[in-house]
Amino acid sequence: MFDSSSFAKGYAIVAMTIVALIVIGIIIRDIRNARIKSYIEKNGIHTHAEIVNIEIHTGKISDYTNIKLHYRFNDYNGRNVAGVGNAVIFTSDLAQYQPGKTFGIIYDKDDPSRVVLKIENASLKRRK
Repeated sequence: MFDSSSFAKGYAIVAMTIVALIVIGIIIRDIRNARIKSYIEKNGIHTHAEIVNIEIHTGKISDYTNIKLHYRFNDYNGRNVAGVGNAVIFTSDLAQYQPGKTFGIIYDKDDPSRVVLKIENASLKRRK
């Protein structure tokens, strides 16, 4: 027969294993993304992208605003490349990120869809 305590222990072990696998997966993804970003920053091509659209996401009253930028740029071959990226900016700087304005990017020459936005995370710097 089944002992209910060993059955519960089995579920606990399965649950902890699933949580551990999820955490390990997140850590591996973050390490991989950091390596890609580092590679692009070292070997990529610097240019400017034009903002096509902006989505603003504010959760509460704060000095910071999360934005999703829809942008486009021409790669070194003259091809038009479109992309989407996220950034955290000071709310007071929102006027700098409107359609038609430009911002700096670095893209991978071999895969122009891999882009690093050159927008410093406002939540990691001090207000001047």
